[in-house]
Amino acid sequence: MLGEEFYARESTKPLFKTHDLMTVHNLYRFRCIMETIKIVRNHVPISMYDLFKKSERKDDLLITPEPSINFAYNGAYLWNKFIGQSQLRGKFNSLTLSSIKCQLRKFHFKMPSISMTIIIGMT
Repeated sequence: MLGEEFYARESTKPLFKTHDLMTVHNLYRFRCIMETIKIVRNHVPISMYDLFKKSERKDDLLITPEPSINFAYNGAYLWNKFIGQSQLRGKFNSLTLSSIKCQLRKFHFKMPSISMTIIIGMT
């Protein structure tokens, strides 16, 4: 039989880092930002596009609706956090989707300590 030390908890961070894997939280943030970008850029689906409002002063920022757990709030909030902490400010319209995706992946691996928080369940 296997002893207690076999079942000891170990950190998975080194494995995730070695194999360039994202945690579930980072995957959620990554997908949420990517879907937001696709919706805002392509205006498809139009029903989702209508949920987002672009800032009139800065075209790469989205105006966040009231805090809630819905996709429109989380997508806009996470996008604004990402664009504010990356070097992409002012370059949104000139970049391809694949270059933004690459920057986003690098951002999550490079700065896990500055990871973006998701506000869920605010009243």
